Amino acid sequence: MSDKLWKNIERKVAAYFGGTRVPVTGRQRGSAPDVDHKLFSFEVKHRKTLPGWLFDAVNQAEESRKGNQIALVVLHQKGQTILESLAVLRVSDVNQLYTTIEALKDEVEDLREQLERGY
Repeated sequence: MSDKLWKNIERKVAAYFGGTRVPVTGRQRGSAPDVDHKLFSFEVKHRKTLPGWLFDAVNQAEESRKGNQIALVVLHQKGQTILESLAVLRVSDVNQLYTTIEALKDEVEDLREQLERGY
């Protein structure tokens, strides 16, 4: 795997979500995320291939969704609690959730201001 390629993937993820890639220089495991962002702590992993069963699970979730539902795959390992399980979403769906959260924050702030003005 090219050193340049994984750094480029981190840069692209950072740009897509409006964050900044954190250089590896001087970083130790767990000391900083791959991408500096106000909401997410990113760890970006690039691999030549990912397991086919994982894509099958995502496709199955996407095929069965209704309306505006977002496809979510929960990966649970024996011995884990449900809260320790992993959630897998497509990046586009994570961005949709993030955009929705930001829009709702703006709406709440607007309503708060209106209430303060007595409207």
